[in-house]
Amino acid sequence: MFSRVAGLCLALVLLPLGSVHGQVTEPEMVESVLAEGYAGVYPDILRGRVTTSGAVYDPDRLIASHRYLPLGSLVRVIREDTGESVSVRILDRGPYTGERIMDLSEAGARAIGLRRGDETLIRIVRAADNGVADTGADVTGTRGERERGFTIQLGSYSNEAAAWNARGRADGAWVQRVEVDGQIFYRLNFGRYGSRDDAAEDLDKLEALGFFGFVKSLAEGA
Repeated sequence: MFSRVAGLCLALVLLPLGSVHGQVTEPEMVESVLAEGYAGVYPDILRGRVTTSGAVYDPDRLIASHRYLPLGSLVRVIREDTGESVSVRILDRGPYTGERIMDLSEAGARAIGLRRGDETLIRIVRAADNGVADTGADVTGTRGERERGFTIQLGSYSNEAAAWNARGRADGAWVQRVEVDGQIFYRLNFGRYGSRDDAAEDLDKLEALGFFGFVKSLAEGA
């Protein structure tokens, strides 16, 4: 699989891997502080809703929302007053109310002692291990996941032509048509894998080269 990753990296020099629903965000290769500000906790009403990345929001996963950090990127959130920290994956956009720069899932908030309704000053840095955050899920996968496998989602487009244009420059990538709340989106995925660990290994290689995405189960269909 490494040779395919190497080929993809050459082909994706001009590919906007941070594209989400037709909007482009540039990956940031920054080892120092990425952002500073206040963080809160995801509203419980969003439980089970589809995030901007296409993944379903699960409060027990270590995930977060941010307005511009690349979707799929792994970051470390450090609470300024206590020094407590947690690594979370950016899977959503927002928050768009108040002065918060990030909303953490309940699991992420618990890890740094943040309670619902409260806000705390944080700084966000690139996760040192650049690996896959602990989601609390069984990495061996459910029966459906084992039967259908996994892929790496690199982008999502509302325009089909844009998705296929990106696919044409990405060896090993493929387009998946999905419907979310009555709206059609075109996911740009890379590879098909028999296990989550295999997909995560290639994702690590891509992230080390500045590209961002996230592993998803093909059994989810979105």
